[in-house]
Amino acid sequence: MTTFPYIHLRTQSSYSLSESTLKIKNIVQLARKNNMPAIALTDNNNLFGALEFALESVENGIQPIIGSSLNLLDVEKNHTPAQINLLVKNEEGYKNLLYLSSISHIKQNKRVGIRVEDLKNYAEGLICFVGGE
Repeated sequence: MTTFPYIHLRTQSSYSLSESTLKIKNIVQLARKNNMPAIALTDNNNLFGALEFALESVENGIQPIIGSSLNLLDVEKNHTPAQINLLVKNEEGYKNLLYLSSISHIKQNKRVGIRVEDLKNYAEGLICFVGGE
C-alpha cells in the first residue's frame, strides 16, 4: 500500500487577526518536522504574510501554497457570512486573489468579504473549497 504525504491546505498564521498566534517561521518548521513536502497559508481575508511565507518555505525546502479564506457575503440567511478557501494555481490566480482580498476590505459597506459576483469574475487560476472549522 502506497502512503502519500500529508499536506495541510488550511493553515492560519498570526496574520489571521484574532484567529491564530502561529508565526510563519513556526508553521514552516512544523511542516518540515512532519515531513510535509508542501503547505498552504490561508489567512482570513488577507495575504499579509504571503511573501514572508513563500520565502521561509522555499528556504526550508517546502513548496509554499498561497491562499486565503475569504468571507462570502451573499450567504446571509443565518446572519453569518460563509467562508470559502481559495488556493492559487498560477500567476493569474495570484493576481485574482490579490484583487479579491483587496476588495474584501473596501467595497462591501463596512463588511469584510466578497460577493458571489466578484468570485465569478475573478475565479480564473484559483482552486476553491469549503468546509472545515
